[in-house]
Amino acid sequence: MAGKVEYLDKQRSLHPELSEELLELAWHLQDVEKAQQYGAILNTCTSYSEIVERVLHPMYVCGEVNALKAKKESFLDSLVTLACLEKPGNGHAAVHHVKQMLDDPKIKKERQQFEEHCKMRRWLSQGSYPDQLVVQLQIVVRDAASVAALLDFLLAHGGTVVQAEAQPSIGDFAHQICHRSCYLSWRSHAYLVTCPWEAIPELLRLLGRRKR
Repeated sequence: MAGKVEYLDKQRSLHPELSEELLELAWHLQDVEKAQQYGAILNTCTSYSEIVERVLHPMYVCGEVNALKAKKESFLDSLVTLACLEKPGNGHAAVHHVKQMLDDPKIKKERQQFEEHCKMRRWLSQGSYPDQLVVQLQIVVRDAASVAALLDFLLAHGGTVVQAEAQPSIGDFAHQICHRSCYLSWRSHAYLVTCPWEAIPELLRLLGRRKR
């Protein structure tokens, strides 16, 4: 990473139209284009919570900053300076909101999922990946005809359906379909579905037709 003074001098010569505040953010991100994108969003933020939600949240989830950087006051100063707060603010006042964001289980999960996505992309780019990848899709089906159509499709394409999570309730109508190695129960709310990758486009078309 280039020294700060050297970096800022270079970017000033390349981008004379940019403000010092935006260049400061570019230094922290080491990316002028991203700084401009986030700067435009920061201009719409009127509170510390909006700064964290609209800017720091995606930065953190996408790995552009880590937890240590996210809490660093000099970095937060560069964000606050570009925001449209009613009163002048500073990075120190934003730390509380940042810690709340970092402790949020949902955001932790988002970051973990993004890291797994990046890991898979690296595997693919290096040509080193397992023989079989499992991709999870959540499909909500609300009527019997659609379930039957999905089951028929999977059977025709070598797919399978197995009960994943049974949640019976009193008075439920137990309608079971047993065919070959596939099992489906209306008392269940979730199913494990396997389907060959090459059949996915046709499956999506089927689901689209059922939705209409």
